[in-house]
Amino acid sequence: TWKQRDWNDDSQWRKLLRWTGDAQAVELYKDLAWGEIVVYTVVFGDYDRLQSPRITQYGIRYVSFTDKPIDVEGWENVVVDVDDPLFASRRYKALSHEYFPSARWTIYHDGNMSLRWTPRRILEELTSAKAEIVATRHPFNKDAYQEGAWVIGKGYTDPETVQRMLAKYRDEGLPDGGGCYQCGFLVRRHTPAVMAFNRLWWAEIESGSHRDQISFPYAAWRAG
Repeated sequence: TWKQRDWNDDSQWRKLLRWTGDAQAVELYKDLAWGEIVVYTVVFGDYDRLQSPRITQYGIRYVSFTDKPIDVEGWENVVVDVDDPLFASRRYKALSHEYFPSARWTIYHDGNMSLRWTPRRILEELTSAKAEIVATRHPFNKDAYQEGAWVIGKGYTDPETVQRMLAKYRDEGLPDGGGCYQCGFLVRRHTPAVMAFNRLWWAEIESGSHRDQISFPYAAWRAG
């Protein structure tokens, strides 16, 4: 019997390829192991320079959303029309379950980044921790309030918008020290709870600031 952890070992994947052929192996992989996995990124408005993935694996899609055609080896390029690159990029980042409805897992990273671990190894670590969503803790900001103050201090966005968001979070009881996360790398399992988080997060971005690290802790807190 194939165990879930076996599929992180490419030797097992190569055995399945020899037994069944490429097309069948992809379908069997989806059924027997993690389900469909998508690694994706978003590059709008020439903000980042897309790099070829350092690591690719059979049966996993690598999708880049861009606002103009980009031919970079290893990526399946999807070109979309956008009016506001800042908010559009956040929408694609936040609503992973809408753009990949058949995926069980998505791994998002910013366009100027690349994965150093294989996707299956990342998911193995995630499932070992029994987590459904993973982000990197911010190196110095401890909560949405500190992140908002930092963003205002840097002049990155409209201060009144950020102040309104933080006042709302304070009124609703978002605690101090509740966590702050860097959103350039996100791993999500598309459970109902994660999809609810995605929708909450995007609603806060759309009605507030494109600086999504301000609203991420609030959405996570609200979604439970």
